[in-house]
Amino acid sequence: MALERNCQLAVDLLKRVCERGNWVTDKLREAQELHKQSRFDAATWRFLTLAEAGHEVAQMNVAQLFDNGQSHLLLNSSQPMPVQALEDPRLLGRAFAQRHYELSAEQGNALSELRLGDYAYYGWGLRYESDTQTEELDSLHETWQLSRQDSDFELSLAHYRRTATMRISGEWMQPFVARASFNLGYMYQFGVGVEQDLPLAQRFYGQCAEADPGGVQTPLAIMSAVLHLQNAFADLAAPEVYLMAWSADLRFHILLAHLCAILILVMMRRIFSQRRRNEEANGETTARQAS
Repeated sequence: MALERNCQLAVDLLKRVCERGNWVTDKLREAQELHKQSRFDAATWRFLTLAEAGHEVAQMNVAQLFDNGQSHLLLNSSQPMPVQALEDPRLLGRAFAQRHYELSAEQGNALSELRLGDYAYYGWGLRYESDTQTEELDSLHETWQLSRQDSDFELSLAHYRRTATMRISGEWMQPFVARASFNLGYMYQFGVGVEQDLPLAQRFYGQCAEADPGGVQTPLAIMSAVLHLQNAFADLAAPEVYLMAWSADLRFHILLAHLCAILILVMMRRIFSQRRRNEEANGETTARQAS
């Protein structure tokens, strides 16, 4: 029986075999041991060697070391970077982290895809920007340059959606898939970058609970309670409707007159009580002076 040729599948299988070789496993074990010893730059160098060879776990580890500010291995590099990134070492570290998150996310890593969504949401990292110039012959030449990434909620939603729809193949993925669903629910609940959609937000919160039933449930419970309050207020009529109904109801006018009368009586009682206390105090002063 002849099999259909599938180059992508062949490459994936060959890659799995290569990643289980002695050289790769020894390098990975060495990097993990250095990380346990808090020798982060040395661990980063070992992970980086594997990451540039396409090792997905190493790519994720390199990204996290730069993202958390633990490694400063490449921060003194002389390669050109945007001025905005050079002014902030942490931002420069996140620029290196972003590249390896992207490499890892292309291989289906849920954590890397989730962090790319965070980067787009908060405006971390860099992005490619086209610079189009028109020359004398009216021909367009397009060049690309790196610039600081601004908050891009649409891009953030795309990363979160990809993470939330990933098939969970292990327990390690559950918190990341759940968090992506939670973030989507939050954005739809408050209309961040999208039109507010409370039923859709509730559905994403439900997916969050299903993805990681044993995870942290307190934030989910709080946001669900807020969502129920929003739904309750959304079902209420507009304030103008209530004002028109009250103004047309005679009982409301009678109640308002009673409230005004009570307020006037309370104010008068306070005035007379204060006056009586003043008279008593003056009488005691006069009696002392006479004695």
